[in-house]
Amino acid sequence: MNFKKVAQYLTLYTLGLLIMTFLMIRYLSFVPDLVGWPFLLLYIYVVNLLMFYILSKYFAKKPLKFVNAFMLASFGKMMAYIVFLLLYVFLNPQQTVPFVIMFLLYFIFYLVLEVVLLQKPSRLQ
Repeated sequence: MNFKKVAQYLTLYTLGLLIMTFLMIRYLSFVPDLVGWPFLLLYIYVVNLLMFYILSKYFAKKPLKFVNAFMLASFGKMMAYIVFLLLYVFLNPQQTVPFVIMFLLYFIFYLVLEVVLLQKPSRLQ
């Protein structure tokens, strides 16, 4: 698993989501203007980048234990997401629903990318 290639995919994907979200907020009236959505996207990007970095290092050293490392990294990522969500909800209760919806949409987009990237690790060599 080549981390540089994964980082390129993640960066391009994040830029695409950033542009798409900006255009949706700007031109579609039913999309709420959520303060801080770029920071949400940046947080999810950094967490995923960190996870892929850890997985790439682990894959290079012990490919047979990759599944264990993946499960542990996924658990850590989920815990980081839950802590982030809870902190935001408690600190900014008036924007809870739009924030959670935006978070879930970003989560699904990144989950799809994660599945695609990990489905065929040979493509990332």
